[in-house]
Amino acid sequence: MSQTECGSLALDKLLFLRIYLLPPLSKIGTRRLQRLVVERLPGKALKVVTKCVDTMHNTSLEIFESKKRALAEGNEVMEDDIARGKDLISVLCKIKPYSWLSDF
Repeated sequence: MSQTECGSLALDKLLFLRIYLLPPLSKIGTRRLQRLVVERLPGKALKVVTKCVDTMHNTSLEIFESKKRALAEGNEVMEDDIARGKDLISVLCKIKPYSWLSDF
């Protein structure tokens, strides 16, 4: 079973929680408290989903930081990618060039 299928099965197992419990519970406490609670809850499916979310978050941060660093250095390849609009950050740069970098 691939990781995608595994994550999908885990999400299916948590369907009731996602539909009925998550929306009201997401409004309680800070993100740090919510994370602490999720880490303490038992359940293999919940652990799989948590790992998938962590992987996506870390990967997106790596991509963002590398794009930000390359743009700051004036990387020509990066400027070509922005011109072609191959990814979301490139599209954002075309819409409002470089102004979003100051937010981070």
